[in-house]
Amino acid sequence: MKVRIILILVLLLSVQGKGQTANSLIVRFNSGESLAFAIKERPQISFSGSTLNIATKHFQLKNVRSYQFGDSLTVGINSPKAMQQALVSRNGNILTVSPSKQGQTVKLFTVDGKELPLRTAPDSEGRFKIDLSRWADKVLLLQVGRETIKLKKP
Repeated sequence: MKVRIILILVLLLSVQGKGQTANSLIVRFNSGESLAFAIKERPQISFSGSTLNIATKHFQLKNVRSYQFGDSLTVGINSPKAMQQALVSRNGNILTVSPSKQGQTVKLFTVDGKELPLRTAPDSEGRFKIDLSRWADKVLLLQVGRETIKLKKP
């Protein structure tokens, strides 16, 4: 019981020290997936041997990359450099996408799955320039070929 309380206090203090507001306990897995548990639901956290127990879920520690308190709105938002199917860079609200293969589709979606009209064609070097300020959504999904990442607008 003492270990559980100390762990929770340490994690909460580390979040407060960074000036962030934490609304979730975020578990990131080696597979790249993430899960968020709402703090307002007060998930019980414990360890049993090599198992991490949160609420009613059980995870093998060898499959868990990290766990921390944070903002669930940014769970899984990757750096643009994380794409393997394209080179993506950003300068403010301007996103430049260079697909790795000619003819790969470039699409932008809202988090609820609505495709946004890009109204842009690739330049002479095959790059797409996308002005993210055209849309009010703070989080968007960029799809290049068969790969998708989440982007958080500045």
